[in-house]
Amino acid sequence: MVTMHPILDCWDHLLRRDAQRIVVVHGEGELRATVGDVDRLARDAARRLSSLPAGGVVLLEGDAGPGFLAALLACWRGGLTPALAPASGQETTRAALGQALGCCGVARLIGDWPADEWLVCTRANTSGTTMPAPPGGAPGVLKLTSGSSGAPRAVHTTAEQLAADDRALTATMGLDEGDRILAAIPLNHSYGLASVALPPLVRGAAIVQPSRGNPFAPAQAACRHQVTFLPTTPAYLAALVAARRPPPVPSSLRLVISAGAPLTAATAEAFRATYGLAVHTFYGSSETGGITFDRRGGAAERGTVGEPVEGVEVSLQPLSAGDRRDPGQGTVVVRSPAVASGYFPTVDERLGDGRFVTGDLGRFSDDGRGVELALLGRTDRVLNLRGRKLDPRELESIVESLSGVREAAALQIRGEDGAPGALRLVVAGDADLPDAARLRDFLHRRLPPHERPRSVVFVTELPRNERGKIDFAAMQRPDFR
Repeated sequence: MVTMHPILDCWDHLLRRDAQRIVVVHGEGELRATVGDVDRLARDAARRLSSLPAGGVVLLEGDAGPGFLAALLACWRGGLTPALAPASGQETTRAALGQALGCCGVARLIGDWPADEWLVCTRANTSGTTMPAPPGGAPGVLKLTSGSSGAPRAVHTTAEQLAADDRALTATMGLDEGDRILAAIPLNHSYGLASVALPPLVRGAAIVQPSRGNPFAPAQAACRHQVTFLPTTPAYLAALVAARRPPPVPSSLRLVISAGAPLTAATAEAFRATYGLAVHTFYGSSETGGITFDRRGGAAERGTVGEPVEGVEVSLQPLSAGDRRDPGQGTVVVRSPAVASGYFPTVDERLGDGRFVTGDLGRFSDDGRGVELALLGRTDRVLNLRGRKLDPRELESIVESLSGVREAAALQIRGEDGAPGALRLVVAGDADLPDAARLRDFLHRRLPPHERPRSVVFVTELPRNERGKIDFAAMQRPDFR
């Protein structure tokens, strides 16, 4: 039985104070879940999980509304650490993740709203690996990620670290218990967990769960339920403003934040022109929680990601000797009480003891009103071409200067042995895109031989994952078109 858990303590206080408080609303219809409803689901989940050993890791698959909140509560009350996973639907994927993380069982959420069989719990065939909390720590979560080898691994974040991140974001963004939050991002990703799932558990804020499959369902649900806070991604904002008739947003909406991928100035400006609202850029990671936030609004137009979140220290680690880039640039380093304990099951010296050395390249920018962080790319995206280093952003920027080009991505195709090989350029744009011959001639006149792409692929849009980030793995496939 867990007795010291900051999130459970907040939830139990809510339950005693106002069990009838609504914390989840379905975007369509009259489905609602109160604090008491979610707690009854949590106790049902606890019975289903009771055969699993306290201290173990359970693979929690899915992220549907009240069921997800209840499953988190049940795991923590049982001393279990949930490894947050998307609904795969494939037993082989589920088994591979479970084995890699040493899970003692699987809890799988069924459907978008709890019914009779809303949660299926199974015990693993193996004994499972115990995931002990660090000294003084209570069970938190494992956030799935992958190492350089592509093998599954996770970020181990304790309950205290989750709670520290929530306190910092609440203070920085001006959030409170009266917020109505649109749940239009996955709750089982770090961004959705912090921005959507924790607020109802910690302070009783209500989340509005839109129907899935309809791209305009989030906007419709926001209007129907007078949402005040919209955490979203650049891809969704771009889709809204690109629509022939952009859907309305409610007059109650006071804060729109964008994270998960870089927000372009063009999208931010178009959103402001369409809706009269600024988009506030939010920069964070699975390893750290929130890092910076655009308090003023308009950071994307300024080319920055805002100032450090309350209680977060951001510094720049100097680049290696001989690096040709601007000496004002450096690797972003984050220190805060919300930084995760480490990776699991592997260990990485970049993460631990309240400090994380990111893979992001940044510099500080002062416009006279404040010092903000600007991100310049990934340090780990530097390509090795015939023994020479290439920052892919340099090539991408050259190509993006051409008329008709919206975005470009430079990457190396991996061979059958997994080793990086030939340089590929993927170009996204409209009907005015230059053809391959013109593009090759353009690059031939501007680049040394080792920086010229071996292959060029033209697409209408760069592929992205569900968080809105560019999917480089998809573009590395030999048959990508």
